[in-house]
Amino acid sequence: MKNVGIALVIGASAILLIMSSVVRTRAVETISVPDTVTLSDYSRTEGPVTFLHKDHGNTGEKKPSCLDCHHTTPWDQTPEKCSACHKPLEASAAPTDIVAFHKLCIGCHKSEIERGNARLSLACESCHKTER
Repeated sequence: MKNVGIALVIGASAILLIMSSVVRTRAVETISVPDTVTLSDYSRTEGPVTFLHKDHGNTGEKKPSCLDCHHTTPWDQTPEKCSACHKPLEASAAPTDIVAFHKLCIGCHKSEIERGNARLSLACESCHKTER
């Protein structure tokens, strides 16, 4: 009898997980997601960073959630620009823009490289493209 109860709890949990995933996916599909994003407001010493936003992370082993980067935005809302919280060289509760980007972006890229993703690099110029 105890095994039946455990099986029911596990089954109900699985159904709830699947349902929440479907709802979350449908909500995200209604948000307009740009194909590419250029982070140019933040480049003071290096060139701007342009990346494939819509497909970002689809080449790696880890499939990131929108919340991995847009960590303060509810999953069903369009996020603000990073600069809403991450300011250049300002004292605030949030890390500066450069610190936040480098920690998040380089951290994720480093993890993917360690997993064997040969498409990524940690060299500055692999992300920062200088305009010529």
